[in-house]
Amino acid sequence: MSDEAIAHMMIATLMAGQHTSSTTVSWILFELARQPQIVADLLKEQAELLTSDPTTPPHLLPDFDYDQLRRLPLLECVMKETLRLHPPIHTVMRLVVNDVEHKGYTIPAGSFLCGSQAVSQMDPARFPDPEKFDPRRHLGSEEGSGEWTINGVDVAQKSAKSHFLPFGAGRHRCIGEAFAYIQIRTIITAFIREFEFELVKNDKGEPMFPKMDYTSLIVMPQKPAFIAYRKRRRD
Repeated sequence: MSDEAIAHMMIATLMAGQHTSSTTVSWILFELARQPQIVADLLKEQAELLTSDPTTPPHLLPDFDYDQLRRLPLLECVMKETLRLHPPIHTVMRLVVNDVEHKGYTIPAGSFLCGSQAVSQMDPARFPDPEKFDPRRHLGSEEGSGEWTINGVDVAQKSAKSHFLPFGAGRHRCIGEAFAYIQIRTIITAFIREFEFELVKNDKGEPMFPKMDYTSLIVMPQKPAFIAYRKRRRD
């Protein structure tokens, strides 16, 4: 690979994914803001990994190293479930290189095909009770195993036939996937240590959870979208 190609690859990895990663972090915080028990479980997971004592207060936890950040299964599930419910890119497009026959139809070369993660990731046959935010549905999935079982249903994790495609699939799968995951892990682990947070309430005292805004390339929270947060006590 030439130096120019390497430079272009790094620009794409470091810069092109900033909006998708930041949007995913926002959706994670909105989902966690209405499920404080999951936040407590995430902090317990950190404490058990870093100190072997699940009761260690967040402000006394040591820093993570790279390998430890990858050993947080519940956080991994939270990220996957957020990407399932709120994929930042709702459609992937592919150019048909050769004529393709599919179910009696001929798709001619030169055509463009679109697949929507926003649809496939809400399939109740693959993801029971699909509108529910349930991170633990992903427990047991093994990175790189090629197969992924959710509630007894096999879902190909890396294949283009997968129903879970927040980063696309195939040779044009997002090159920044691993970098995005480490960014999100780092931000969320630090944020929940430092802050308590909750959804802002409307005039009726009801928590306001934002709708998804499909009017731009990145599916961001529809405005107004607010979270109230405060520093954790250290006593």
